[in-house]
Amino acid sequence: MDGQGLGTMNREMQGAAGYYDWLAAALRPMAGKRILEVGPGFGDMAERLGAAAECYVGLDNSEEVVAHLRERFKGRAQFEFTLDKKLGAGALPALKERRFDTVAALNLLEHLPDERPALKLWAEACPGARLLAFAPALPFLFGSLDEQAGHFRRYTCRTMRGILESAGVEVESVRYFNAVGALGWFVSARVLRHEIGSSKTAGLVRFYDRFALPLARLTDPLLSLFWGQSVLALGRFP
Repeated sequence: MDGQGLGTMNREMQGAAGYYDWLAAALRPMAGKRILEVGPGFGDMAERLGAAAECYVGLDNSEEVVAHLRERFKGRAQFEFTLDKKLGAGALPALKERRFDTVAALNLLEHLPDERPALKLWAEACPGARLLAFAPALPFLFGSLDEQAGHFRRYTCRTMRGILESAGVEVESVRYFNAVGALGWFVSARVLRHEIGSSKTAGLVRFYDRFALPLARLTDPLLSLFWGQSVLALGRFP
């Protein structure tokens, strides 16, 4: 169940506070009070989704990620971060006892060679919990940034729904997110073939967050009916 690049923390995304606020606003109404996030990265979504939670547990297979998060959230009782090289398999009994009502897999599934074993494992650990799945969209956008981040694939709404249903997830909705961002990703990853961590990529992230984000938020209700940089799926485990 290991995923290449799963522990990679893309530091240029630290300039995307507005984007994270937008994504959190989309996810927050779907999230419960007892949240398990698998692959929490820098903790930007934990910060935004966990503030009102009773408990927010981040599970990651990277020692670097877990150490960073424990330091960032030190002294905040509802946050807990756990190292598990098997993304839940090593802590299955403990996870069951926590009775999570929400599992968040945000920019994670694309790192796994096969998503279904992980989804079935989380279903066993969190029966009846809601699943928030967020992943890169549209295979034709796959480029240099995907390769360097260790992505195996990008999804369409149809392929995301099919994978979730094949793992036994009851899918409630699937939609694209951030249509304007898809255009920027195409230029950066396919045309210019930028590198993760480069000053050019970081500059583009800051430019998008400051200048393009208002347009993205305004136009997304219409444009995301057809395409987007990401796919956002909501489902429930049996």
